[in-house]
Amino acid sequence: MTLEKQLPLWAGLLTFAGAALLLFSASTVVRRSNDNVGIAEALSAAAVIAALTGVGVALHWLAKGNAPGVALDEFTETSLRVLALMAAGLTLLPRIHETPGPIGAWRGHVLLCLGLLYALFVPGMAINPWWGGPGRAVVNGLAIFNVLTIAFAAPAALAFWAANRLYMRQRLFARIYAIAGALLTLMWLLLEIRHAFHNGEMAAPEHGLFESACYALAVLAFALVVAIVARMRVKKTRIGRLRKI
Repeated sequence: MTLEKQLPLWAGLLTFAGAALLLFSASTVVRRSNDNVGIAEALSAAAVIAALTGVGVALHWLAKGNAPGVALDEFTETSLRVLALMAAGLTLLPRIHETPGPIGAWRGHVLLCLGLLYALFVPGMAINPWWGGPGRAVVNGLAIFNVLTIAFAAPAALAFWAANRLYMRQRLFARIYAIAGALLTLMWLLLEIRHAFHNGEMAAPEHGLFESACYALAVLAFALVVAIVARMRVKKTRIGRLRKI
């Protein structure tokens, strides 16, 4: 099987992997020589982009049904692309004791924000199995152990992870990621409830009384958890400030 009938898939993936490895190696050499931090950051960012491109090609190849026994629909493919973007962004965020240049300061945030926007506008709206438009996804399978968890819960977890890492250093970005993670979590809860009642027919117009009550309880529980976490965070911040004094 070839990619676009020109290059074997394995050769294409090997090319992307080799390019990523060479770029990362060059970045390491430049960084250790202390010649130019900006060049090192640009090279490592290019290495990540090459790796992401390879992942995207592999996912698209699987979605085309080229692998026997592997079913990857558009919703799953998109969700995995989101996770790849966000995971790459997390790895590129500046470390605690690191003083990055302009590229190093922004590259992780750019990838994380792209991943979150991708998650919110494509799985979250365009092809959402409940309220999406034409071509919306159809989700079957067990509750929780389905593609909704990959599409919403997993990106939410990565967003919360980023928020926790950045809260004491870059509070604005931390709050942005926390809000995005909370929104994805709420969407996941509501969609899982919908899936539990309707399985593969989530776009059906019917709403039962018990189903509506479950939505209300989920929103109330979610709001309570948000309030508790916010209070704990404020308390932790105050303790940290007192220790510095």
